Amino acid sequence: MLIAPLAVAQEDFKALKAKLTRGIEQQSEEEVIKLLELGLIEMSPAQARSVAESWLKHNLAQNPRLLHLLARNAEMAGDWREAAAIYQQFLGKADPKSAESMDAITAVHSLLAEQLRDADGAYSFYRREAPRLAPNPRFRQLSDWFTSQAKQRGDLQGMTDFLVAMAGSGASPDELQLYYLNDLVWLNDQLDAVRLDIRPSKV
Repeated sequence: MLIAPLAVAQEDFKALKAKLTRGIEQQSEEEVIKLLELGLIEMSPAQARSVAESWLKHNLAQNPRLLHLLARNAEMAGDWREAAAIYQQFLGKADPKSAESMDAITAVHSLLAEQLRDADGAYSFYRREAPRLAPNPRFRQLSDWFTSQAKQRGDLQGMTDFLVAMAGSGASPDELQLYYLNDLVWLNDQLDAVRLDIRPSKV
């Protein structure tokens, strides 16, 4: 008789969790990663996250995948703000062009801008991370949210820095024109208006 895959995952999760909780500080990072993977499969994200966080009190994560999985478990457990924070930690360590970074960028945007409606937090994320994450196509695809916010806020410096980062992203000229031409025109118009407001000093 074949055992259902979910039942196998449940047994594996219980056994590994029991093992890891005995002398947690000495356990390997690979086994913590495995537990986090099983936590998602077995729908026990809060338990997996608790064990992983206990391990992190004694150890530094060397493999960025641990942070990515920890963030996913926090997200599945409904702790959206903590999940967004951990995803950002992951992005600080991971290859910015990787598929996992693409997933994390999507998650941070969704959690901060949409689920939590934390526009300031999402805006800070885009503005701070643009130089590092600009090479990732997903970051560029979602960046219209940032440029729209920059216009609403009248943030000329933020828009300037962002467009400079995008210009150095490695994107094709066609992509840059498609995504950012209107933003560049807006910025130029705003800068022209500022210049017109400056009166020449009297000699």
